Amino acid sequence: MTSTFIFHSPAKINLDLKVIDKKPDGYHLIESNFQILSFFDEIEVKLTNTRKVNFRTDISSLDNSENIAFKAINSMDQYKIKDLGLDIFLKKKIPIGSGLGGGSSNAASVLLILNHFYNAKLSIEHLKNIAKHLGADVPFFLDGYNCFVSGIGEILKRVKRKKKYYLLFFPNINCSTKKVFGAFKFNNSSHNQTLQNELKFAIFDSYPELKKIYNNINKTLSVNFSGTGSTFFAEFENYREAEFCKNSFKITFPCIITEGLESNPIHLQIKQMGSGQVG
Repeated sequence: MTSTFIFHSPAKINLDLKVIDKKPDGYHLIESNFQILSFFDEIEVKLTNTRKVNFRTDISSLDNSENIAFKAINSMDQYKIKDLGLDIFLKKKIPIGSGLGGGSSNAASVLLILNHFYNAKLSIEHLKNIAKHLGADVPFFLDGYNCFVSGIGEILKRVKRKKKYYLLFFPNINCSTKKVFGAFKFNNSSHNQTLQNELKFAIFDSYPELKKIYNNINKTLSVNFSGTGSTFFAEFENYREAEFCKNSFKITFPCIITEGLESNPIHLQIKQMGSGQVG
């Protein structure tokens, strides 16, 4: 019997992002098209005899109780089978503070994984309710499909898209979501622009060095920020075009090609394992 399992926790990009309003509690209402990517963190799960669920990561700054994946584990405590032990190890590939939703994806993945191993058979809607306090993007990853997202991230409308390829640029800058939204000014909004992230100027104001990098790339390639940055991306119809473009840039930071997916792969992984509610 297999006692070790590897799950893929995917990134997403915001194909566009509009800031609609600011609520009295400080949260911003947004509209955005979310696209799931074939770019993953890995979550290794080992069955143990310890009767405990242990969580670790390979990033020391995330290996603590403030990690929302750790908080997701605690949220599922009441559904835990007492004699079940799990070691959960998160291997990060999605950059921190990159606007790709890595933390939210990890939290959603942990909820889905524990729902399976605990045999809790909770519906996706029930898991979304558990996830409310974890992060605005967690419901999207729980839903599992590309969506038009509104509200603070909790209102989801599934959409189907033609397969595209994306060239992602990682400038090695950790952007703070709180800082970027705090710098946002509604008079800088650009509702009439296609594929525009309205947080762009707030990102520039918050991280001037990122503005220089972005503007340099944008001279020869039309790129767009994902979320609150720092990742920016270009869209292509096929892999060959993306690869040619990638090879034409001489940059000192990472750049990868990734494919747009129709759905979150962890749902299929869990479904193929048998028992456990996944939808």
